[in-house]
Amino acid sequence: MNYVNTMLTSLASIAVLFLLAKIVGNRQIAQLSLFDYICGITIGSIAAEMALAKGDDILESMVALVTYGLITVVIALLTVKSVRLRRLFAGQSAVLFDNGEFHMRNFHMSKIDLHEFLALLRNQGYFDLADVQTVLFEFNGSLSVLPKSTSKPLTPEDMQLYPAQDKLVYNFVIDGKIMESAVEAAGKTVEWVESSLSKLGHENASDVMLATCDANGLLRAYTRVD
Repeated sequence: MNYVNTMLTSLASIAVLFLLAKIVGNRQIAQLSLFDYICGITIGSIAAEMALAKGDDILESMVALVTYGLITVVIALLTVKSVRLRRLFAGQSAVLFDNGEFHMRNFHMSKIDLHEFLALLRNQGYFDLADVQTVLFEFNGSLSVLPKSTSKPLTPEDMQLYPAQDKLVYNFVIDGKIMESAVEAAGKTVEWVESSLSKLGHENASDVMLATCDANGLLRAYTRVD
C-alpha cells in the first residue's frame, strides 16, 4: 500500500511541477538569474520531499511549491516593469575589459578571476586578447564580446553585396507525417507536397523522415536509414 501512495504522491508532485513550469515560463539555464536558479532548485527539492510525504505533509508541501512558484512569477513580472528591481534581483552587466584595460573592481564584484575570464573567451573563439575591444560580464554568468573592427568576420555588406534575406523553412513532413498546418501556412496544399515528393522519388510520405520547403518553394526530402 505504501508503494501505491508513493506512486500517487509522485504523480501529484510531477503534475504540480509541470503546471508551475508552464506558469513560470520556459527559459534556458543560461537565461536564468541566480535568484531564478536557486528558486528552481528549491522547488525541485520540495517536490522530491512531497513524493515521500504522508498525510497533511503532502498538502503542506504543495502549498510550499505553489508559494515558491507564485513568488517567482511575481518577481519576474516586477522586474519587467521596474529597472531598479531588475538590477536588484537579476543584476546588471559589468565591463571587465575595455580598450586594453582590465576593470578590476568589476572583476571582484563579478567573482571571476583572470583564468576563468580567458577560458570563457576561448569558449567563444577568442584566443588572442589583441582581437578584443570590450568584454561584458552578463547577469547570467556569460561573456559578451565586442571584437575589434579589424578582427570582425567579413560580411557581404563589407563587400558591397546585398543577397536576398533568408527566411525560415517550413517542415512539411516530420517522421513520415504531413504537417497540414505548416503546408497551409506556406500557401501550399497536401496534393502539392505529395506531387513534389513523388518527383523526388518518394511515392509515400511515410518513407520520408523530414521534408522542408523554403520561401522559394523548393522542397527537400531526407530519408531514414535503419
